[in-house]
Amino acid sequence: MKKTSFLILIALICSVLFSFIMSFSATAAIMDKKAKPESKVKVTQEKVTLEKITAEKVTLKVAVASNFLATAKALTPVFEKQYKVSVQWINGASGSIYQQIKHGAPYDAFFSADKLRPEKLKVSKHLLWNTVRPYTLGQLSLFSAKHPNMTLADIKNHPRNFPRIAIANPETAPYGLAAKAWLSEHGLWEAYKKSLIVGSNVGQTFQQVRTKAVDAGFVSSGQLVAHQLLTVPVPLKNPEQLIQYAGVLATSKNAETAELLIDYFRTESVQLKLSELGYLPLSQSQLAKNEALENKLLTMEQH
Repeated sequence: MKKTSFLILIALICSVLFSFIMSFSATAAIMDKKAKPESKVKVTQEKVTLEKITAEKVTLKVAVASNFLATAKALTPVFEKQYKVSVQWINGASGSIYQQIKHGAPYDAFFSADKLRPEKLKVSKHLLWNTVRPYTLGQLSLFSAKHPNMTLADIKNHPRNFPRIAIANPETAPYGLAAKAWLSEHGLWEAYKKSLIVGSNVGQTFQQVRTKAVDAGFVSSGQLVAHQLLTVPVPLKNPEQLIQYAGVLATSKNAETAELLIDYFRTESVQLKLSELGYLPLSQSQLAKNEALENKLLTMEQH
C-alpha cells in the first residue's frame, strides 16, 4: 500500500512538471512571435529614412556651351556646398544643345554662349519665361601653340604664312560666328575660308590649336585662362554679340534650384571672379531684373 501511494505521488509530480514545461514553451513561442514584427518595423523605418535622405540629394543636369565648361566647373563647388546639390555639366556647341532641347533633352538648365538661342527657346516655351537672363560676357582670343608670339597683325598682314586657321562652326557656335565677323570686318574671310579648319564647337577648336594640328585658332579667353595660357584678345565691333544667357527648362523637376544656380553666377562675388577668368563682368543694367516688364510680357504670352 505504501509502495502504491509512493508511485502515485511520483506520477503526480511528473505530471505537474510536464505541464509547467509545456506552458513555459508556449509562452516563449508567443513572446518570440511578438518580438519579430517589432524588428521588421524598425528595419522598415530605417529604410524609409534612408530613402528620404537619398531623395533629398538633388543632381542638376546642366547643358553648357563649351567655352564656359572649365570655368563653370571651377566655380560650382561653392554653390554645391551651400545648397547641398550636385551639378553635372554637359558641354557642346550652343546650337547643338539648342536642337537637343527642342527634341526633349532632359536638362534642368541651359547656359548658352549667346543670347539668341535662349530667347528662341523662351518664345517656344522650352525655357521658363522669367528665368532667362545673362550670366556673363565672353571674350574672343587668338591662340597659337605653334607660334606663341603670334599677334593679330600677323594674321592680318601675312595670311599666307598661317594658312591653317581654326574656328568653331559659325552656324552653331557663337565664338565661331564672332571669329567670322572679325575676319570679315578686316577683309580676311575670303582669304582664309577655303583653308579654315572648322570645329564642331570652340572646345574642339581649342584642342586642335593646343595639339599644334593647326597654325592658330580663335577661341575663348576663358579657355586660355583656365589652362594658364597667354590670351590675345580680339576686339569685336559688337562685343555684346558674346553676351551669354542662361535659362531653366520648362520640363525641369528642379526648376527652383536650377534658377538659383543661374543667379549664383550673377552675384557680385562670382562676377568679380569671372573678370579674373577671361570674361567681362556684366553691367549693372544687365544684372538688374526688370520684374515689372517680365511680368507684363509673361501676362501677354499667357493670353
